[in-house]
Amino acid sequence: MKIGIGLVGLSSGFRNRDWRRTKDEIKNKVINCWSGHEVNLYLSTEDITQELLDFYNPKKYVDTKLVPFIHTEFRILNKLIYLVNVMENEDLDLVIITRFDIIFFNSLSSLNIDYNKFNFLFREKNHFYDGRGFTCDNLYVFPKHMLSTFKESFLDPTNPTNKGHFHDQVYLPLKKRIGEENIHFIDENECYSGCGMNDYYLLDRYDNIDGDQGPTSIEKYYEWKKLGNPFI
Repeated sequence: MKIGIGLVGLSSGFRNRDWRRTKDEIKNKVINCWSGHEVNLYLSTEDITQELLDFYNPKKYVDTKLVPFIHTEFRILNKLIYLVNVMENEDLDLVIITRFDIIFFNSLSSLNIDYNKFNFLFREKNHFYDGRGFTCDNLYVFPKHMLSTFKESFLDPTNPTNKGHFHDQVYLPLKKRIGEENIHFIDENECYSGCGMNDYYLLDRYDNIDGDQGPTSIEKYYEWKKLGNPFI
């Protein structure tokens, strides 16, 4: 299987995010866990440095600070669209999209993935069944042939994401295009996508103060684990 892994979003600077703090976890649990498969990496972020390129060795990348905004003035969505544009013409079987500042607790290859469907990690607690259809926007796994439809769903005029919101409302316009029978939730339970408040990952924002999103850095997560109380 030919796997394309896209890392998108902010890699450094904002809210003290630093790709160097999460790079080894991503290398081990996102990239190198696919033994026996061909894996290529794609990046879309601002201020790409030679150090970042040397570590990840991407097949292709876009420094979004050097390119014009497209489709929307929302920075995060622009990074995603540029990433999709780069991957659309690649010879791939499977697409995985996640972010630079994430630390997964287990390898992605060990997750309950349906390789024939579009995989969301989980439904967002309190905001999926209220009509908004929020889902976790920190991991997407799906067959390559769904990539163009994925992009179309973000750019759908009825999608609030296209009006300046985050990625977590793509479920409804995507379901309209591919049908609910082609969507799979890795975890059928509702979970929180905030830092450290689910069983799958935390987002490493090490300058943040703990609050209702749980631990916001790997150090704080391990402190909570020692107390036997890692999740709220």
